[in-house]
Parts: sequence; C-alpha cells; structure tokens
Amino acid sequence: MAHTAQVYERLLADAPGAPDLAVAGRAVGERLSERWPDLLEEIEGIAAGAQVPVEHLLALQARTELLGGAECSLVARRGRDGCVVAQNWDWHPDVVPLVWTVEQPDGRWFSTLTEAGMLGKIGLSSAGLGFGLNFLRCSLDGGVRGVPVHILLRVLLDRTDSLDDALRLLLESPVSASSCITVGSERGLLAAEVSPGGCRLVPPLDGRLLHTNHFLAGPPAGEDLEAAEDPSTFARLQELGRSESLTSHAGPVCRHVSADVPWPDLRATLASVVIEPARPRMRLTDGPPCESSLREVPLP
Repeated sequence: MAHTAQVYERLLADAPGAPDLAVAGRAVGERLSERWPDLLEEIEGIAAGAQVPVEHLLALQARTELLGGAECSLVARRGRDGCVVAQNWDWHPDVVPLVWTVEQPDGRWFSTLTEAGMLGKIGLSSAGLGFGLNFLRCSLDGGVRGVPVHILLRVLLDRTDSLDDALRLLLESPVSASSCITVGSERGLLAAEVSPGGCRLVPPLDGRLLHTNHFLAGPPAGEDLEAAEDPSTFARLQELGRSESLTSHAGPVCRHVSADVPWPDLRATLASVVIEPARPRMRLTDGPPCESSLREVPLP
C-alpha cells in the first residue's frame, strides 16, 4: 500500500495541473460519506493499517479522475455457456497488481484484480457478474465532483445482483472522468461508456464487444480527446478485430516497457484476465500474457 501511494504521489507531482492530494481526498471522502459511508470507514481502516494519510488513500480511489492515461484492451463475447470478458490491464509498470477476494457474512463474495489500497477494479462477483474497464477521455472530464470510477466498480462488484441492477447503477451515477465499464453475465453482455455528459451503451455486434480507449458510441457531451490525440487506441482495436488475441508481442495490444520513454509515461501490460461469470471462473497472468500463462484465481 505504501509503495502504491509513493508511485502515485510521484506521478501526480509530474502531472501538469494536478491537484493537492489532501484536497482531492477530502472531496472523495465527502462523496463517500453521502452515499456509502461504510466504504469510507473501510478506507480509513486500510490507511491506518498501512500508516499512510487517509486523504491520500481517498485520493487514490480517484486516480482515473486525477491522472488518466491510455490503458487496456478488452474482448467480450456471448456464448452458449454465458459470457466471457477478457482484457489486458495496461498501466505504469511500477504499480503492483493485487488480487483481492472479499467474503461477506451473508455469503456474497467478489474477487477483483486491482492495486493495493484500491477498493475495486476488474473482477467477478458471486451474483454471476464479470466486469471489465477501459479508460476513456472527454473534454468535460475533470475534478472529483462525481463518483470515482474505482469506487463505482467496487459497488458494482459488491452490491448489484443482476445485469439490470448493474445498468441501473451505471445510468444513475454521475462521474467526472470517462470510462467504459463492460458487464457480462450468463444472460447478457453490455458495455456502458460513462462520462460527465451521461452514459451511452455500446451494443454487442454478433455477440461480441471489443474496446480500447476511444468512445465507440460517442460522448453525450464534449469531445473524445483520446480519439483526437492518441491513434494507438485505433491500432489496438483493429488488431482485436482481426484476431481477438491479447497475447501478440509483435502488436500494440500486449504492451512492454520502452526504454526511451520518460518515467511518468511508461506503460506495460501488468496482467491479462479472463472472467467467465457463469462458471464462475477467473484466470489471470502475472505480467504480459505473451510471457506468462493464465493461472486460476481461487474463489470461495
């Protein structure tokens, strides 16, 4: 946890116009106290155990809102045995992935691939729902006035019981940073592009969803900045369309550290994850999938 905090403190220090962590953290705490005070208590407990300032840990829940950066390629498909949601998680190589499984007293559970101190990200729940995440970027993004994307994912994992429940939460939750959240279940598949202007759905095409880091449905308001400024998102989507493969070292989907890139801009595939909600089953790699085999995540 302390290592994660140090990485983000350094990244934010190098980011132009980045807000003060304590100020951002207090704003996130206010949002949580209004809607999910138990999650605020959980973050306070983690911060105390890790001996890091609670405001800093609260701010890290909003790292998408504060820091952005092109990441992640996703393939989801609907089949006879339910949906499969698979993606590569691309982010700064100094961030250490963590698989965290939480069992609740009522028998509910979820398992998430996230970062130390983060309450949720990509994952699978006992409700038979699997979740994927792609960063998006819109001209209206900014600040922490909305529900942080990582908090939204935790609530989806922990507190939704069906595809309809998940969609309802996505439609009613205001955000201040754009992302695409893909949800798969035994009965269906959807991708919701959330942004400050609202939420739009991307329907599967022939039972298949592919996503990288630009809007496919278009933002309801504002402009798609990633599409305008980073063509790599289109190259990765084209590669997925050709092969649906997340493992090719030769292409842009499985990413590796480049020695000629400045430290703040380093990106690599930290893990590849395959989620089968109906079984239920979750597998992942330790590092880029071209160099590591999928391993099973033990589930309750």
